[in-house]
Amino acid sequence: MQFTRFFLVLAAAAAVFSASASAQTKSTSFETQTLPLSLADARTMADIARATCHAMGYQITVLIVDPLGKPKFLMRDDGKKPSTWETANVKAYTAVLFGRPSGQNLPPGPLGHYTPTVTPGVTRAKGGIPIIVGDLVIGAIAVAGAPEGDKDEICAAAGLAKVAEKLGAKTMAQMPKPRTESAE
Repeated sequence: MQFTRFFLVLAAAAAVFSASASAQTKSTSFETQTLPLSLADARTMADIARATCHAMGYQITVLIVDPLGKPKFLMRDDGKKPSTWETANVKAYTAVLFGRPSGQNLPPGPLGHYTPTVTPGVTRAKGGIPIIVGDLVIGAIAVAGAPEGDKDEICAAAGLAKVAEKLGAKTMAQMPKPRTESAE
């Protein structure tokens, strides 16, 4: 009897939770969006980023991550060293964590000026760009392997731009610009 009652209570709780989650999902403004990022869109972004870098003569690694910074899609050119995967991973994680492109100044610290980050797995190298839909970071694209981070960033931005309209995502040009400290 106790055993049966336990499972009835458990089933009722699951039904209430399911209905609550369903109601929360329906109340978002992204009803027509497919969140999180689809594998097809991730592949498209990676293909365009890679093609852009190839056009500039660079072999690269492209990584697309989910909102938790976990890999969704990885493409590494033949002959690229494992360090490019690690670098792309850190760039993507930085972009997801802060909701801004890697390489930009981080938000001001408690004293009002930019401080170097001490968060593990974060970098100031350019090449990671968050994928932002509305106010939500749904992932990031990162490129590593070009000789300089600004070239990685160009390739990543091209990949994002290819699917930005479809997703309703901000492009690199629409990302918040870093604040600069004024010289006093």
